[in-house]
Amino acid sequence: MAKPQKLAIIDLGSNTTRLVVFHYIPGEMFRLTDQISERVRLSEGMGDANLLQAQPMERAIDTLRMFKAFCRANHIEDIVAVGTSAVRDAVNQRALLARLEYESGIKLRVLSGTEEAYYAYLGILNSLDVQHGIAIDQGGGSVEMVSFSDRHLTQMVSLPLGTVRLTEGFVRSNPINKEDYQRLDNHIRKSLAQVDWYRPQPQTELVASGGTIRTLVRMDRRVKKYPLDRIHGYYLPYESVARIEAQVRELPVAKRTSLPGLKEDRADIVLAGVMVVKAIMELGRFEGMTVSGQGIREGLFYERFLAENHPPSGDQPPLFPDIRQASIENLARVYDQFNAHALHVRHLSLQLFDQLQEIHGLGMAERELLAAAALVHDIGVVIDYYQHHEHSAYLILNADLPGYTHREVVLLAQMARYHRRGKPEAGEYATILIPGDEGRLVMLTALLRLAEYLERGRTQVVSNVYCHITKRLVQIEAQVQGDASVELWDAERNSDLLESVVSREVEILTVPQPVAMA
Repeated sequence: MAKPQKLAIIDLGSNTTRLVVFHYIPGEMFRLTDQISERVRLSEGMGDANLLQAQPMERAIDTLRMFKAFCRANHIEDIVAVGTSAVRDAVNQRALLARLEYESGIKLRVLSGTEEAYYAYLGILNSLDVQHGIAIDQGGGSVEMVSFSDRHLTQMVSLPLGTVRLTEGFVRSNPINKEDYQRLDNHIRKSLAQVDWYRPQPQTELVASGGTIRTLVRMDRRVKKYPLDRIHGYYLPYESVARIEAQVRELPVAKRTSLPGLKEDRADIVLAGVMVVKAIMELGRFEGMTVSGQGIREGLFYERFLAENHPPSGDQPPLFPDIRQASIENLARVYDQFNAHALHVRHLSLQLFDQLQEIHGLGMAERELLAAAALVHDIGVVIDYYQHHEHSAYLILNADLPGYTHREVVLLAQMARYHRRGKPEAGEYATILIPGDEGRLVMLTALLRLAEYLERGRTQVVSNVYCHITKRLVQIEAQVQGDASVELWDAERNSDLLESVVSREVEILTVPQPVAMA
């Protein structure tokens, strides 16, 4: 087994500087273990001359010195540090880099515009299950735009449409007046029009990341009283973007923080950011966008993590072959539950699903969710065995789970929540589900529960199941290799949920495992 490693990634942005720490085993599992962010506002006062000012440079140096001390205290020697738009454009870039290395001990790699777009693409496409579309990453100095088809990158560009840059260059009134607003809007649309490949296309999706995007999600969530505290995977409709723009436009900076979800450090630059997002959606005729909580920093990590097991070939960058499978297996491994028991519960669950398909009528999407829930149903034992089903649900709801929609996360969490006992229900998350999901939840949980109890001793003594269906009965033959008395006893007394959803009596019989012929 490969040795566990630590990697710190520092992103010196035009507005915010962030440090993230990943613990990982190359090619096997990873988890984000820490994050620090500081509003440095490096691009403040650069203007058309692109000259970094003394005070922002001092803030950047102080912040990276602090980040280095943090890494030293936590025994993190592997540090990847990058600078983006503000550093890239600065005419006095060399002076900043020299001082950063001398005073903090950190050597900064300056990303080109296309490199920044590439890493944003890696972060977004390794975290969202989307095949064709446009990805944008919005920062303080620039906006990166990438087009992709079948997940393959086809076009990319970096545009000087960052929130700090636009605010300083165009917003001279507070609240913004008609003239400033129109001048800024015209500039944004003229810049976007120069991207000749950005045109409305069928079967494409818009996905986005960045500080402004996360702010829009927080604001929309608060207004809608959205029950799930998640940014990653949130669907942000155009109507919400237009509403937020109108609200922010009317208010002076000092009063914008009265808007739910808008933090003080974003109040002065949020209008320029939302105007860019709105223009991108209008020009591309997108009705909404799916938000990624991951971007450049995660892209840099995935390049490292995937290099061993999924090395890039030709023009194909390092991407998970199957995001959803990688995501759910990683979650199981993080909590040390990718084990024989979970794998066997999955095996038995899917046998039950397949053989009872004529009764439940569910399809491949539900089958995949059942398989995923079986892998992670026990992760809550990392907290405590007692009530571990509730702990499992909590951990699932609060994990990123790249590739899964919020609806699917809720279904997975509630399946884990009720895999031992109780009548499954969506509870406070019902508004996230679609019609029919309550029935799907009960059926899938019933199958998971029976499989769990057929594997009660965690010894895989019940190797397979075979179902026979009549109008009044579902007879389940449990093929055993050894003493399955515990499994049979627990399965029989916990078959009532399955009986209720199949409207038949459930009978469980044991048959011996056939002896393999020599």
